[in-house]
Amino acid sequence: MTLRIAGRPPAVVAGIVLFGAVWLGTSAVAIASGAYGPGPLAGMAFWYAVLALLLYRAWAGGPFAIMAIHRIGISFGILILIALVGVLALYPDEIGETLRRGVPGLVGAAALMTSGFLMGREDVTRWRADRNRSRSSR
Repeated sequence: MTLRIAGRPPAVVAGIVLFGAVWLGTSAVAIASGAYGPGPLAGMAFWYAVLALLLYRAWAGGPFAIMAIHRIGISFGILILIALVGVLALYPDEIGETLRRGVPGLVGAAALMTSGFLMGREDVTRWRADRNRSRSSR
């Protein structure tokens, strides 16, 4: 017997929660800074609607949404790590300050990559295939 949460593998639940939490946390920091006017906030609202749809479809077992979270999570996580290494290389005299400010980025990158790897697991792939097979036989 395998562990299921609401009929889903735990990797799906954890991957969706991590992916959504990173994007919500990033936006919360951006909004709290007060640097954005109504135009960028409207754009942010649009992309959060897209993100909500993506997370909903992944929760429902949509193959494209699961693949998108898998690829976006890993790709963005790697890009964030490369950017942090680049900043460290450009400002070697301020390593302490850069590391202190870069810790949230490292946490976000790790969470994104973890969500991506979780959504690419074999049990998630099997679950997704079973869900889509049962839908097509209706």
